[in-house]
Amino acid sequence: MSAYILGINGSPRKGNTYAMLKAVLSEASARGAVTELVNLGDYEIRYCMGHPKEVCEKGCPLDDGFGEIAGKLIDADCIIIGSSTFMGDVSGILKSFIDRTVHLRRIGFKLRDKVGAGLVVGAHTGGGQDLALRTIHTFFLKHNMLVVSEGEPSSQSGVIAVAREVGEVEKDDTVMKECRRLGERVIEVLRMLGR
Repeated sequence: MSAYILGINGSPRKGNTYAMLKAVLSEASARGAVTELVNLGDYEIRYCMGHPKEVCEKGCPLDDGFGEIAGKLIDADCIIIGSSTFMGDVSGILKSFIDRTVHLRRIGFKLRDKVGAGLVVGAHTGGGQDLALRTIHTFFLKHNMLVVSEGEPSSQSGVIAVAREVGEVEKDDTVMKECRRLGERVIEVLRMLGR
């Protein structure tokens, strides 16, 4: 299998979200996929300026790190997005990133039919994890992607964790098992799609 799976760490730091994504990608890699993890915090991602469609179609005029990541999105067979919760939703840098992908819709839905999966972590139960996951899924759906969950036996909307301290999520056996299951599940779906 030569599927390319791209993980996007929407947290501005390399903490619990990063650890969860690494677990997903490690499982996918063990099953033959080529994987890469992009940390948005390593890039300057400016917020979308809402340029007119005709400007956006020619290429986003904002000169920052988004262009490099956009190429990876186009090349990927599967995109897995993770975010920590900030004020009950995804992080600001992830929201800016999501908004900037309008360019990829306007030039012909470049992410159409790619597989997408999400995971989120918040400091408290009820800390916005469900809404953050919905934001990630909406991103996938706006691009006509195929959304998958971690599958059976739980088959929830994606992996959701509660962790406050860095490294805490790695001590949660259930969450780590669900992350590995998500890695396994995206491989299953990619194989069904012949990728």
